[in-house]
Amino acid sequence: MQNNDRPIIFWLLAIILMIFGTIMIGGITRLTDSGLSMVDWRPLMGIFPPTNSADWEKVFDMYKAYPEYQKLNYNMTLSEFKSIFFWEYAHRMFGRMIGLIMLLPWLYFSIKKRIDRQFNYKMLGLFILLVAQGVLGWYMVQSGLIDKPQVSHYRLAAHLLLALALLGATLWQALNLIRAESTEAGQAQPRLRQLALGFTALISLQIFYGAIVAGSNAGLGYNTFPLMAGHLVPPRLFMLEPFWINFLDNHILVQFLHRTFGWLILFSAAGIWLYARKLPLSSRQSHSVKIIAGLVAIQFVLGVLTLIYVMPLGLAIAHQAVAAILFASAINFNHSLKK
Repeated sequence: MQNNDRPIIFWLLAIILMIFGTIMIGGITRLTDSGLSMVDWRPLMGIFPPTNSADWEKVFDMYKAYPEYQKLNYNMTLSEFKSIFFWEYAHRMFGRMIGLIMLLPWLYFSIKKRIDRQFNYKMLGLFILLVAQGVLGWYMVQSGLIDKPQVSHYRLAAHLLLALALLGATLWQALNLIRAESTEAGQAQPRLRQLALGFTALISLQIFYGAIVAGSNAGLGYNTFPLMAGHLVPPRLFMLEPFWINFLDNHILVQFLHRTFGWLILFSAAGIWLYARKLPLSSRQSHSVKIIAGLVAIQFVLGVLTLIYVMPLGLAIAHQAVAAILFASAINFNHSLKK
């Protein structure tokens, strides 16, 4: 890698912002029930939207042939269809734009020999992740085109986690280059690094359960806090058979776990902040801890408000946005502790 890596850093940061934007549009698509409006997948020809009345009638007729229209939206007008089509189309287009933003500068930097073989392999891995994300997105949509007009919450959760994995991996590569230009060096903190890894795993598990709660509509019940129907630990947590299915399909248990992990993350962030105050940290490490503590507090409040107001669009999107930012901040915190 050459000394002047700033164009490559800006390129990677642009990819990260695009991934974040796609995650946000994906959240809006889910919350507005727009995800099943496009019933076919054309990776190349699908970039062209309907441009006239005949085209709109054609895609609307395609939508009418599937369960969501037949069972839920049979009174929908063409104008109403256009509004949900917009979000799904925007979601898919953002994904394609990420591919172009990733691929074209990569080819340019490779031709100009600005990146070495090792970095090329890393970019190949990121591009494979991006392609896999597109395929998984269509696999998720397919689950809602059969009998039940709702996508599988398993596939929804996997789709979100893969997006975050792509965001985290791209951010890690950008931070490698940013750190190479920095003259600041912090002391090794092996215990804090272990805590940071555990905290990141807990955040990832919480985001997974957030997707399960949202995808299964488990957040539409028990809209009180901190108790669930008057109970600290509600009954019927394990009412389904086999036992393990409760952790994915029992609306009571998945919401209870999402709440419990929220408390654990709140206390963990506070504990890490208190522990880190006693350590001789670099300014980057110290700021990373403070940012995470502040984001966790904001996210906890947003989660409670989203629950008690029964998932209004604005609060729900803010909750998802801060979750993605918190995940990215945890990646940055881990990177700041890297040997």
